[in-house]
Amino acid sequence: MLQTDPIRLSSHKGEVLRRVNMWGNQTKRDKPYAIKSAESFLVQADRGNANHKDRAADVKYWRKYNHNDVHDTRIQRWSDRVSQAVAELRNDPELDALHISAVKHHKDRIAKLLDGSESSKLYRRVRRHQRDNRGIIPSATSD
Repeated sequence: MLQTDPIRLSSHKGEVLRRVNMWGNQTKRDKPYAIKSAESFLVQADRGNANHKDRAADVKYWRKYNHNDVHDTRIQRWSDRVSQAVAELRNDPELDALHISAVKHHKDRIAKLLDGSESSKLYRRVRRHQRDNRGIIPSATSD
């Protein structure tokens, strides 16, 4: 039976967008992962929300966007090519120095934030939430 809607949208926890055309065919697009790690989240929270100055990146934000539910290894098929491309870029002394400086800056910023009472408190709450909500589901290798 043909659907009357040419395109119907649905989502699961805000992380997957499915498009269903009138013939019932589906395509899926995963949204980019908004949170990398608890440590990097401190930097993100300190920086603030560029789109909504009145919204803080707090534990509520962490819970909303930390959807690390499925262990998906499909991207690993690109690991060798990406490693080669990164090595090629890092052969350039100026790019390599910029990379090293950026990584050092990020790590120093995390260390400074962990020394602050508010950031340290946020970090402990996020880590506690991680510990209490492990929810990783083994590999989703299809679809």
